[in-house]
Amino acid sequence: MKMRSVLWMAVMLLLSCSAGIRASSVAKKNCPEKCGDVTVPYPFGFGKPECAKNDSFLLKCEQNGSLFFSNIQIYNISLENGTFTAGNIPSPYKCYDQSGLAAGSLYWSLNLTRWPPFTISSTYNKFIGLGCDTVAYMFVNEGQRFTSGCVALCYDPEAIKNYGACSGYGCCQTTIPENLKTLNITLTSFYNHSDIWKFNPCSYAFVVANSYDYSEINLQDYPTERPSTQAVIEWVFEGPNYCQESEPCGPNAICDNSPTGGGSRCHCPPGFIGNPYLQQGCQDIDECQDQNPCQEGACRNTIGNYTCDCPLGMRGDGKVGCRGLRLPITIAIGNQSYQNAPACLIHILMM
Repeated sequence: MKMRSVLWMAVMLLLSCSAGIRASSVAKKNCPEKCGDVTVPYPFGFGKPECAKNDSFLLKCEQNGSLFFSNIQIYNISLENGTFTAGNIPSPYKCYDQSGLAAGSLYWSLNLTRWPPFTISSTYNKFIGLGCDTVAYMFVNEGQRFTSGCVALCYDPEAIKNYGACSGYGCCQTTIPENLKTLNITLTSFYNHSDIWKFNPCSYAFVVANSYDYSEINLQDYPTERPSTQAVIEWVFEGPNYCQESEPCGPNAICDNSPTGGGSRCHCPPGFIGNPYLQQGCQDIDECQDQNPCQEGACRNTIGNYTCDCPLGMRGDGKVGCRGLRLPITIAIGNQSYQNAPACLIHILMM
C-alpha cells in the first residue's frame, strides 16, 4: 500500500515538473481582453465602465476592431513600460509655391489635461523636423511654459533621399521635456523654400515614437494625403500617496514611483509574471518548465526563483557547478524508466 502511494506521488511529481503556470487573462474578470489585434490589460478596459479603473482608462472598441482613446487610435498597450502607442497622429506641414507664397499647411496641438494619468513620453518619443529650409518649434504657453525646436537646412536634392537616418541633411531632431500634458507644433522657414522649391516645397514637424519609421514622407512633392505618425503616451496613477493606499496592486506586485515622476505604477518583481493590477496579481514563473537553466543537476522551481539540485553523489550549487562523483541512477515506475532522475523525485521515492 505504501509503495502504491509512493508511486502515485512520483507520477504526480513528474507531471508537476512539466506543468507551467496557466495563462490568465490580463483584463478584469468578465471583461473583454481583445479589441481587434490589440490586447487591452486592466487598468484599461472597454465595453463597460467597470472594466476600467476609472474614466481616464476607459477606451472604445469600434466594430472594425480599432481601439480608441478619445479620437486617438491605440496600437499597443504596455504594462511593463506604462505606455500605449497612439497612431494616426497628424504630422504638421507647411508648403510653398515657386514664388515663396504659402501653398497649404497643417498645424497640430495635443492636450491631455482632461486625462490626469497621461503624459507625452519623453523616454520613447523624439521631436523631428524635416525639409531643407525648415525651422520646427514645439511650445507650451500654459503651465510648463517652454519653447524648443531644431533647424534643418540643405541645398542638394541628393541630401534628402536618405533623411531617414536624421543625420542633419534634410532632418533635425531634439528631445522632449518630461511630464508634458500639452504640446503645440509650428513651422517657419528662412527663405520660404524659394531656393529649393523644385526638390523640396514643404517642411514637416512632429513628435514621433523612437521606433517609428517616418521615411515614407515624401519631401520632394506636396503631400497627396494627410501625413501621420505614431507617438507614445505614458501613464501613471497620480498622487504622492498612491502606493500607501489600501492594496493598490495585486498579490506579489510592487508599487514604485514612475522613473519620470508624476505618479506611481505597479510591476511584477523578478521571477513573477502577470498583470500586477489584478487580484490574481503576479504569478510565479516556472523557470524549469521549458528548459533546464542549471549548469548542472536538476532544476527545482521555487516561489519567485529556482534551485539546482546536484546529482546524487555530488554537492554544491548546480547553478554554478557541482563537485564530486556523479552516481548513475535509473528509476522504474511501471513500464517507464527514468535515467538520472531528478533529485526531487529521488527524494520522494526514498521517503
